[in-house]
Amino acid sequence: EPHFVVLADETSTVINATDKQLIGQRLFETAEMDWQSWLNEPIPMIIERVKSQRGGEVHLMDEGHFLLGVYPITLENSGSSFGADRTGVLVIQRDLSQDLTRARRMVARNTIEMVSLLVAMSVFIGILVHFFISSRLNKLVSSADRFANGDFEARSNLRGKDEVARLGHAFDRMAGQVADTHRNLERRVEERTIALADTVSDLQTEINQRVQVEQALFNEKERIQVTLRSISDAVITTDIKGLIDFLNPVAEELANQPLHIALGR
Repeated sequence: EPHFVVLADETSTVINATDKQLIGQRLFETAEMDWQSWLNEPIPMIIERVKSQRGGEVHLMDEGHFLLGVYPITLENSGSSFGADRTGVLVIQRDLSQDLTRARRMVARNTIEMVSLLVAMSVFIGILVHFFISSRLNKLVSSADRFANGDFEARSNLRGKDEVARLGHAFDRMAGQVADTHRNLERRVEERTIALADTVSDLQTEINQRVQVEQALFNEKERIQVTLRSISDAVITTDIKGLIDFLNPVAEELANQPLHIALGR
């Protein structure tokens, strides 16, 4: 049950979304995208990393209120059967508090309905008391008041087949049904809360592990660069396209060009 979903092609153009008005817009220019203020790194960087690694990522946002999932999507090349497939991206935003809020709202609504019903019953019982003053009616009114005050186990336990006893039996049946419903709602809210807490805990663990791996990779990169700067041989490295992305000091001297000028050449 995602809160917001958008599918973009390899050029970051929206080709489908839960909000159809976003179709055709650029992914990072849509009004719905307020992710950047919640994330620790730019969303374009996350998307490019997901595409290159061919694996999805899940990010916890807004102090745990939302999840953002970013996944690579293979789009078939419709222009030619021999053309390479294209890689798009699927972005899903999930509101973690939505289900819990809905459950609490349901409990509140049912509580209001039960209280309204009990108030109506109390008025009716008050009328009966005016006509039939007895301890049985007082007992029934006392049970209704206790139930209205939150004691869902309150019962009249009246015996007999007269009108007062029949009213007491009806109240007891209604109270039992309401108590069962209330217990079921509380159990569902508790189960959902535990499930959401477990999900948040698992995601936090995964995020911590990812941070540790990224820190280890950064440290390793720093050690490698220190080593390359210290050796007496000239070292030049390039990316997959043959563009220079590193020169050590010896290579800068031999090439007669500093690193910031040679980058990307």
